[in-house]
Amino acid sequence: MDKGQWEAAMSLGMGYWKAMSRVILPQGLRIAIPPVGSRMIALIKDTSLASTITVVELTRVADQVGASTFRYMEMFLMVGLIYWGINQILTIVQTVLENRISRRFV
Repeated sequence: MDKGQWEAAMSLGMGYWKAMSRVILPQGLRIAIPPVGSRMIALIKDTSLASTITVVELTRVADQVGASTFRYMEMFLMVGLIYWGINQILTIVQTVLENRISRRFV
């Protein structure tokens, strides 16, 4: 944040924590949430190490179930839908956060 924001908060008699919670953090979150959320979603899409249900585990289970039922296509479509659903939920959460925070400053 700009040094002027700190000076304005201090000139109003706010202490460090009050200035941080009422002036600095709301502005910082408004700036930081979009890129951090986008990077989090990209991280989950790009690497299975960051996701709680990894792509490798999902595809292995689909392969095992497909081997026993000979329905590979249905199993891999289900895996794709689960993976898509996880990413959609994260995208919706990010959009809601961005809208909620930007609404305060309009």
